[in-house]
Amino acid sequence: MTESIERPLVTTLRDRLTAPAPSHPGFVGAPVDIADLQPLELGELWAEIQRAASDPDGPRSAKDAALSILVQVRDTGLVPALSERAALAALKDVQPRQWNPALELLALLTQVPSPALAAEADRVLGDLGEANVTERHDIHGGLALALIAGRPSFDRLREALSPRASRSPYWRSELDVLPDLGLDAWLAMAGGGPSAQFFESQLPAEPTPALAAEPAFVLHAEQVLKRAADRVGAIHRGDIPYQADGAFTPDDAQAIGRALRVAALRDEPWLGPLIRQLLPEVCVAPTAAKTLPSQAVAIALGHAIEAVPTPEAVEALKAALAVVRHAGVAKKLARHLKPAERGLAERPEVALRLTSGPKDKQRSAMLVTSVEAGLWQGLDLPVAVWRERLADAPGGRDLARSLIWVATRPDGAASAFMLTGRDGVPADVDGQPVTLHDDVRVSLWHPVTATVDERHRWQAAVVARRLRQPFRQAFREHYVPPIDRADGDGDGATTSMFKGHVLSVRPLLGLARKEGWRIARDQGLVRDFGAVRVTFAVIGRLYPGADGNADSGAVMFERRDGLRWRTCTPASVEPTVFSEACRAVDLLVSTAGFALDDGASDLPLTVDDLDASRRHGAPHPQVARWRRLQALSAHSLGEMARARRDTLSHVFADAIADGRVAMTARHLQVGEHAVHLATARVTLRGEPVELGIPPAPAGRRLAAVPWLPYDEVLLQRIAETAGHLLAARDA
Repeated sequence: MTESIERPLVTTLRDRLTAPAPSHPGFVGAPVDIADLQPLELGELWAEIQRAASDPDGPRSAKDAALSILVQVRDTGLVPALSERAALAALKDVQPRQWNPALELLALLTQVPSPALAAEADRVLGDLGEANVTERHDIHGGLALALIAGRPSFDRLREALSPRASRSPYWRSELDVLPDLGLDAWLAMAGGGPSAQFFESQLPAEPTPALAAEPAFVLHAEQVLKRAADRVGAIHRGDIPYQADGAFTPDDAQAIGRALRVAALRDEPWLGPLIRQLLPEVCVAPTAAKTLPSQAVAIALGHAIEAVPTPEAVEALKAALAVVRHAGVAKKLARHLKPAERGLAERPEVALRLTSGPKDKQRSAMLVTSVEAGLWQGLDLPVAVWRERLADAPGGRDLARSLIWVATRPDGAASAFMLTGRDGVPADVDGQPVTLHDDVRVSLWHPVTATVDERHRWQAAVVARRLRQPFRQAFREHYVPPIDRADGDGDGATTSMFKGHVLSVRPLLGLARKEGWRIARDQGLVRDFGAVRVTFAVIGRLYPGADGNADSGAVMFERRDGLRWRTCTPASVEPTVFSEACRAVDLLVSTAGFALDDGASDLPLTVDDLDASRRHGAPHPQVARWRRLQALSAHSLGEMARARRDTLSHVFADAIADGRVAMTARHLQVGEHAVHLATARVTLRGEPVELGIPPAPAGRRLAAVPWLPYDEVLLQRIAETAGHLLAARDA
């Protein structure tokens, strides 16, 4: 692209970014709009945009224009594509030894780096004296930049690193294989990925897929892991003297962890026996000491297994937890177990290998966890594979016979069935045989995809057959996506069904960690459900170790679109994914919730309000709310739940005595309706229902329970809901 053929939009933006300050702020022009800009055009402007945004002495008008463009780039997900000329212009502003900014620009290239770009990369690489590079944490960025600059530059950096590499033979092997890899692998290892820092800095590039596509690195991974296993084995045999934490260096540990990720992603057949030996042995000393050969390798392997689990690796992690004596390492490894088991569900072809070995409790538990996640992951198998891995497999036969399945023909017609009788004959809800032709695909039945009548009939069939399903399926709580674009929030992108609860932060974060949620700064909690990312808004400060309380907000859904996540409406989300995501949020709210918002949090609070409250002796509603929550949070959640259950047992004592109301651990039952004791949510046979009960007038106490030591809006809501259901039942 040259200036002679560039579009007027590009010329206008370039003038806005490079022109001197106008004589009057009103002479700047119309607001910057890049909606019609193409990636290559944005790339041609990239150097000017970065320069104007970072120049402290430049015109304010140019800075404002640059920042406006960057905000729109972030919001729209438009990624610049850099030609050689644009990349050279942008690299001129990068100072020597600023490796990552240079790599972020080179990751946007539309071509293989030219000799001119290689020369610029060598300039940015800077002085490669040992003191300048040995202790840098971003050393893989320097290695990638050196490889782009050319083999002489890489050899110079390799020589500068030789004292550090000489102590780490496994990392040295990784350095030796780097020149045989491609540009994508170099950038991925550097963490630069496609514009990771510019557009998704909270989602750093994952190098494993790029490395797994390189035959040279795959061979290196096998050699490194086998050498590591041999070394640990020799330590346990006494062939190598034992030294606590002396078997591997931190650099070696990272190289071994990367090797495991690559081997696990490719599901290499040699990995199973090797990881079963390596991980438990690296976690325990050959003596009675509580130390271990390498904490760094143990932790790196735990991280790798969580990121890319296989059945054998998860079993090795459990075996390591059974033998490790170091309390700190045991605690860190335990954090990886549940996420690794959940991660198996995202690799169904790998997870179903659990059915081929001997049947035991550990394997059965992992298999159940993996199959249950298939409710949202979309477990969908050719019937022949389904029979081989589940229905006819020794380790999967009992599981397959306890669940409801759906057979889908190529024309889209579907039939729900269960395996019945001694021979496991497929039959529908009425007991009629279902023929499974060779061309059908088999998936799990989910109640959200069935009609009300079909759900009730399958529930009755499960009860009649006295089946004990390994996870709740027929009676599973489910949530129906809204038909229209919005369901109360008005923006079409969120659902507010869990909004308005007060949550205890410590148990919230504890459960969130176990269930695979991540803390998203200033947003709340985030979890991926396949191709959909779910954000549960939590209004309050969340960080590891946080305490206190927070308010629950809306739930937002996003779908991956290239390099970015784009907001999507709840109605557009796959019904099973929407239902399972809401079920996961409900678990958080049910576990950590201890009160309902009374609306006072939305009221403004000013100094004048506080003065007026003091003069009149009546606290402002926000102050009263804060005092109420402080009083409630002084009680443990378990004590509050017991007090709530005991109180309701007194309130409805007569109805409980004559069988119209029943109290369970988590619900108050009125007929087939259940009112959740932690959220006041009402379900009918697992299906959420809205009763349309108006909220109680503000400030009204629950008259029937004057002995309760605190006002609890939630308790009042549950009691009024149960009263409404009783009245309707008795009418």
